[in-house]
Amino acid sequence: MTANIYYFSGTGNSLYLARKTAERIKGRLIPIASTTDRREVVDDADIIGIVFPVYYCDLPNIVRRFAAGLTNVESKYIFAVPTYGGGKGSSIKSLESQIRQARGQISAVYGIHMPQNAFLKRTENYMKLYAKADAMVDRMCENTADGKKGNFYTNISVDVLQRPLTPILNKFYIRGLKKIAGCSDRKSREELIPLLDNSFKPNGRCNGCGICAKVCPVNNIRIVDGLPEWQNRCENCIACYNYCPQKAIENRIVQKDYFYSHPDVGLKEIMSQKA
Repeated sequence: MTANIYYFSGTGNSLYLARKTAERIKGRLIPIASTTDRREVVDDADIIGIVFPVYYCDLPNIVRRFAAGLTNVESKYIFAVPTYGGGKGSSIKSLESQIRQARGQISAVYGIHMPQNAFLKRTENYMKLYAKADAMVDRMCENTADGKKGNFYTNISVDVLQRPLTPILNKFYIRGLKKIAGCSDRKSREELIPLLDNSFKPNGRCNGCGICAKVCPVNNIRIVDGLPEWQNRCENCIACYNYCPQKAIENRIVQKDYFYSHPDVGLKEIMSQKA
């Protein structure tokens, strides 16, 4: 049995889990960012895993586009791994919709609570979250080998509590995204997210090193006259902010002076997503 593990990751949570899963089941690790130049992603494996962060209660735009182009998935064992600080929101429904259009079906879902990369939650114990996530990867690999179906969570209470709030949160997020993007037009969440980089700017500590452009998974940053310029193709992954060695990027998405990246994922791994 062959397996392809696709992932998208801004600051390492999803990459770490995807890499660990691929190693355990001897699968091929494929960054979703490396598929963006293809209209179709024709999958040749028996097993497909899709690992991604949840943004504003739904799929990242890049994952939505990837899923829309995924083909040759009929009768395959597909598992989805949303990682989040709150809950999966509408992300699995959105992913299922795209997979069904390709005549496939998601067999198993593994919701994994991971540390926030945009703001500090004082109730989060990182070490406990990492330990539960590792245990879920073990379970995921065993279930995949057995072809087991179902929904599994590292912290079911977090997801259950969020479910009835998702419609309310969606309206709240739309209002917040419009403010951050500086947009007064009526736009959907998918249309607003690429514009969130309107709030990004370098401060006086920027030395033009270009790391921000190198970690951006969608080539949304250009270095012009020694300073970064964002191109309104943002994915909200905030890799540029969190990996800037000078802490020189300001924006309205993250909590001021809060930085996060997964401790077992290096800068080169994040940069290699586009390869």
